[in-house]
Amino acid sequence: MPRRLHLAIILTLLTGTLVSAELHREYTAPVRATDWLTAGGELLGVKGKTAVYLQMASGLQKVFQHSELADVKLSESGEYLVAATHEALLSPDQKKLSSEYVVLDRSGEIHYRAAQIINADEKRFQAAVSDDGLLALVDPLFLYLRLYQDGGVISEGQLFKLEGVRSLERKIRLWWHNDFLYLLVERPSLDSYAPDTVLLIKVHRDGRRQTVNELPFSYLLDAANVENQLFVSGYDYDPREQKMKPMIIALAPDGGVLWNHAHFGHELVLSEDDRYLAALRSDTEIAVFDLENERWRRYAHDVPESTYLGIAVDNAGEPSACLVHKKFFVRRQVADIQIDFPAKAVRGTVTMDPGHPGMIRIFCNGARHYVGTQHEWLEVRP
Repeated sequence: MPRRLHLAIILTLLTGTLVSAELHREYTAPVRATDWLTAGGELLGVKGKTAVYLQMASGLQKVFQHSELADVKLSESGEYLVAATHEALLSPDQKKLSSEYVVLDRSGEIHYRAAQIINADEKRFQAAVSDDGLLALVDPLFLYLRLYQDGGVISEGQLFKLEGVRSLERKIRLWWHNDFLYLLVERPSLDSYAPDTVLLIKVHRDGRRQTVNELPFSYLLDAANVENQLFVSGYDYDPREQKMKPMIIALAPDGGVLWNHAHFGHELVLSEDDRYLAALRSDTEIAVFDLENERWRRYAHDVPESTYLGIAVDNAGEPSACLVHKKFFVRRQVADIQIDFPAKAVRGTVTMDPGHPGMIRIFCNGARHYVGTQHEWLEVRP
């Protein structure tokens, strides 16, 4: 039977007088930022609408530019990155759309490119790159995998034959950890009352060895890796009773469940030393799991009409989060948000653009906390 973790502190609420956090500008963005590129909480670069800049000895330098730049993903420790460019759908008469995936190293050198063409009504391939430049491209509809090394395909094939609905809404996640590519895959069903459970597929870097495990829920939320454990959050939903059954699970390397926690994990984030796992349980609550001592703590805010987003946790097990008014994304205009340190009763204020919700997050290198706005990279000191 999977074991459960013990609750160490019932609830930590912010009460009394709040202290203001200090903000220190580390860098000014050379372009209007749409994403900040980090590994282990350290700044590696910044993405703009059409260009990528990487951190060099002389500062942030442009290494890639393309008018149809869509996404940039880093390898696990930031040694490589893959920049995806997607042809835009400009006419209903277009039957095909092209994409290109460009693999660069941390110095900005382009190693190779991989091109894909899809039907205009299909989803783009998802990409992940390893710390030695191995590129994985996965078709989310058919779970077709292509592995590239130095520009050539070294392995390809369908990972799992999916029955039922080939849904454009299917959620998948993929990433590299050491020598393995991990995929988490939802499986929508023709019977909306009984979707299939989420799959965990683990593929060796040679593309010829893989394992498949079914997880104990049907809808995927988030995932995070440490050396010998994988943490995954998800939930089941019963439309008859209109009830959700959330769960966070820890998995062994063979896919077996080590422990479970019957709460939501809308976001899962590890501390830099992998000793603590933070989970966003709700709009108002964060859970922090002490993985060595198998205990957890709960933190909460009491600010009306506000929600936690973009959480982080430091090597002392103390969380931080963006605290955003629920009308922030509705108003569609630049506004202030708060950076909250609930264990210390400290908050700071920064100005953010709701047009890029993926930037509403905290970065932590274990001891220091950072936030990236559209114009600046800031250290937030509680």
